[in-house]
Amino acid sequence: MIAALLDGGPIRYLTLGLTREEQALAAQCGVHTLGPALAGGGYPALGRVVPHLEDAAFAERFDFGLSRILSPSGPTAP
Repeated sequence: MIAALLDGGPIRYLTLGLTREEQALAAQCGVHTLGPALAGGGYPALGRVVPHLEDAAFAERFDFGLSRILSPSGPTAP
């Protein structure tokens, strides 16, 4: 856990990624664009997870991501 905190790599990417998503959504007045872009059905697997990708609960997503990164089993654990 100490190494992850000192390295900061995954934490930095998580923080920057969520910040970028939050700012982009605010710039679009809260309008999601992924769902409409996938409406044609060209990517059915991605289309099924759109509701999860468009979740705007950034604080909850950050807490979850940070807990996965810092967990003893690592960020890929279920």
